[in-house]
Amino acid sequence: PISRERLKQLLLWLGLACGILLLGLLCFYHLDYSALSDWDEARHGVSAYEMLRNGEPVVSTWQYEPDYWNLKPPLSEWLIMLGYRIFGFNAWGLRFYSALSMFLTGLLCTVFIYRHYGRTESVFCLLTICSFLPLFIYHCARHGDADALYILCYTSAVLCLCESLRNFRWTYGACFCFSFAFLAKSWHAGTIAILVLAVLFFTGAFSRMKVRHYLLCSFSALFPAGCWAAARFAKDGTRFFTTMVSYDLVDRTSQTLDGHSGGVTYYFWVLYQNLDHGVLLLLLIVASVGLLQLFRNHHPRAREFFSSDLFVTALAALLPVLLFTCAKTKLGWYIFCIYPSAAMFSSMAFRFMLEHQPKDFRVAALIIAFAALLSCSAMNVREVIRIPDQSVSALTTLLADGTHYEQAHFYIANPDNYSWNGSGWTQAQVMEAEWLSDCTPRNGGISAFAEDRGSYLIVSNARTEDFSSYELICQSEAYSLYHNP
Repeated sequence: PISRERLKQLLLWLGLACGILLLGLLCFYHLDYSALSDWDEARHGVSAYEMLRNGEPVVSTWQYEPDYWNLKPPLSEWLIMLGYRIFGFNAWGLRFYSALSMFLTGLLCTVFIYRHYGRTESVFCLLTICSFLPLFIYHCARHGDADALYILCYTSAVLCLCESLRNFRWTYGACFCFSFAFLAKSWHAGTIAILVLAVLFFTGAFSRMKVRHYLLCSFSALFPAGCWAAARFAKDGTRFFTTMVSYDLVDRTSQTLDGHSGGVTYYFWVLYQNLDHGVLLLLLIVASVGLLQLFRNHHPRAREFFSSDLFVTALAALLPVLLFTCAKTKLGWYIFCIYPSAAMFSSMAFRFMLEHQPKDFRVAALIIAFAALLSCSAMNVREVIRIPDQSVSALTTLLADGTHYEQAHFYIANPDNYSWNGSGWTQAQVMEAEWLSDCTPRNGGISAFAEDRGSYLIVSNARTEDFSSYELICQSEAYSLYHNP
């Protein structure tokens, strides 16, 4: 017969395997099913496509002109370009790096907890991450924008800071993560810089640092981003950087942009509304009881709380909420980076909660906690599995024959007259048109098409009688493509 200890080990390994499977499904299953999103996803996708076509890795573009609206460095575009090379010009190529970033984030947290706290706590950590649905939907793992990549950089910095408590050299790794976070998400990386400084201050590391330590930290933080900055400066001088500072930093922190406002409690309501209430209550109980046990029993770590993993992960989970609450412009995904740190903090607190407790209490706590987390994670997977296939749009159907128009000018007249800038195009349509036909989408609609010889027009079938004088190239159920010879 299998011994009790052997059975416990098998169950824990099964829990890890189950958690990794759930994480993989949440990140990759039907990754291409959800409709392409305007704004950040399409913006990054178009820039990556055009940079790849132009052989231009430094200056991000929009409709083949330098983009001074998306004021972030191009690390996400570089990774989308790699995805295009592997999977082609489609949703998989666009989103794969985001899904991989979140998958690696979950694995890194799990490995860290496994190494330093044990298998039980690592399973708790992994299932907690899988229970956080916001990590896997809009603006994160299953969308082709910069947030999942930034979360990977932020979480890697947190892990490096935890390891730096044992070996100071890991501090350089945290600084290195800051540089890559800046390349992904611009000024959001400032949270990592403040976190590093806070950890160095509270652990007393500043008093032990020498000149070479400061130089190596500075080099690690500045070199990767500095290489891109120098290359960008050589292209168009200070224009990108001055706009980046004035709009993306000063304006976003000092005033409300695009109506994205909120009060002091904004991000607490985001957490309350986006997380499963049962899991949220569980984590609050685990954190409270674990800290109470830690300090009540005079655990050795209690006397060294400000130089412990528990402190670093708690600070990493709280700091972005505090910083972005102070900013005037507020968006829910600004604080998504706190979720992995919160999962690690809860896992450590879970260990302290179970210490010095009767066996029956430990067994009951394990069953309740894992049942709640597994149930919520399974429901999240169910949400992903139930996503309807929206990968084929009306524009995809029209341009499905794969004809390449060699960057010919394309105009559009949307049936509902909607567009993000009055041009007729939505951002997702710009991306689809470039993917499918290698055209150059242009603004101006019907009037500009009529004046542009050799151009093409995408128009609703309800208006085809107005274009009998032009050459009909192809037609679908919704749209027709005309050529102005």
